[in-house]
Amino acid sequence: RITVWDLPGFELITRQRRSISSISTPIRTPPHAMAIAFSRTTRALALDNPTGARLSWLLATLGLGGWLAWFLCAEVTLYEVSSQAHLEVAGAAHPVSPAVAGRVLVTRLQLGQTMAAGAVLVELEATTERLRLREAQAELAAIPAQKTALEREIAAQGEAIAQDQIAVDRGSAAMQDHLLEAAASARYAQERLQRLVILAKDHRIPEIDLMSARADAERASAATSAASQEARQLLADGGTRVGARRASVEALRREAAALDGRANTLQLTAARLEVAIEQHYIRASIAGTLGDVARLEVGSMVAAGAVLGHLVPRGELRIVAEFPPAAVLGRIAVGQHAKLRLEGFPWAQYGALNARVTSVATEIRDLTIRVELAPIPDARTAPLLQHGLPGAVEVAIELTTPALISLRVAGQWFAQPAVAITRVSP
Repeated sequence: RITVWDLPGFELITRQRRSISSISTPIRTPPHAMAIAFSRTTRALALDNPTGARLSWLLATLGLGGWLAWFLCAEVTLYEVSSQAHLEVAGAAHPVSPAVAGRVLVTRLQLGQTMAAGAVLVELEATTERLRLREAQAELAAIPAQKTALEREIAAQGEAIAQDQIAVDRGSAAMQDHLLEAAASARYAQERLQRLVILAKDHRIPEIDLMSARADAERASAATSAASQEARQLLADGGTRVGARRASVEALRREAAALDGRANTLQLTAARLEVAIEQHYIRASIAGTLGDVARLEVGSMVAAGAVLGHLVPRGELRIVAEFPPAAVLGRIAVGQHAKLRLEGFPWAQYGALNARVTSVATEIRDLTIRVELAPIPDARTAPLLQHGLPGAVEVAIELTTPALISLRVAGQWFAQPAVAITRVSP
C-alpha cells in the first residue's frame, strides 16, 4: 500500500498495487506535506468520541435481541387458504328442469321473481295425452250403464230360473200323482186278471172276459210305464231349461266382471295420462327466487332434463370451500376461525367476513375436500351477502412461532427426495 499526497489539493489518495515491483518511478513525498498530514491526524484523534460507536452498538444489540425475542416467542397464526369458495343458501338451489320433452305453450320464467311452491313456471304442449285421457274417460263413463243393463238381465234370468224351477216342481208333482194313479189302475187290472184266470179255469166265465181283462191289465201297465217316462222327460226338460238359464246368468256375470276389469284398466290409464299431462307442467319444487333463467320463447322445443333455471330457497347463507386433502386432513376442524374475502368487494375497503368452520368432509371428491363454514356478518358486511358470491377463505389452523415455522420449512426442504442426475456421455 503506497500513500501519495496530492500537493495542490492536499488530499490523501490510497492506491492498491498488486506488487511493489510494478512501480517504475519512485515517488517522493515533500517534507511539508508530511507535516500537514500528521497535524490533521492529530486533530482527528483529538476530536474522536466513542459515544456514537457505543450508541450504535447498543442499538444494534437491542434490535438483535428484540428480533430474537420475536423469532423465539412471538405467536404467529397459520392459515390455510382456498380460492375455491363461494356463498350459498343452506338449502341447495333447485334446478328448473322438465321431465319430458315438449313445445312451450306458456312461460313465467322471470329473473328475480319470487315463486311459491307448486307454482307453474312453464307449460308444455300435451295435446295427444289430453285426447287419450278424454277417450279413456268417455269409455269409462259408458261402463256403468252397460253394467246396469247386465245386472238387470241377470236379475231377469234369475227370476226366470225361479219360475222354471217352480214349474218343474209343479209338473213333477202332477206327474207323480198321475204316475200313482196309473200304478193304481195297473194293480187293479192285474188283480182282476188274476181272479178272472181262476174263474176261467172253472169255466165259470166266458173266454172273452178273460181276454178283455188281460188287455186291460196290459194297457194299465203300459200307461204306468208311459207316465214314468213322461215324468222323467218332464224333469229332464225342466233341468235343461234351468241349467241353460243358469249358464246364461254365469255368462252375464262374467261379462259384468270383464266390465269391472275394463273399468279398472281405464281408471289406471286415465291416472297414468293425468300423470303424463302433469309432467308437461314445470312447477316450482320449493318456494324461492329465480336466481337464473334460460332464454325461452313460446313455441320453442325443450329437451327432457334441460336446466331452464334455478330456484334459490330462502334460508341462511353458508360458505362452501374446496381445499386440497393435504391442507384439510388433520389440520382443519369444526369450530376454527376463518375469514372470507369476497372477490366483488375490495377487502381493503369492506374488510373480510368472519366465519367459523361448521363441518368438514371426510371423503375426497374431485381431488378436493369440502369444508362448510358459517358466516358471522357485521354491520359493514351484512348488506353484501348474497347467494353465489365467490371469494377466498382463510382458515386459522394453529398458533406457532417464527422459529418453529423456520424449522418446519427447513425440515420440509431436507425431507425432499434427492433428484437423481444421470450424466450422459457424449
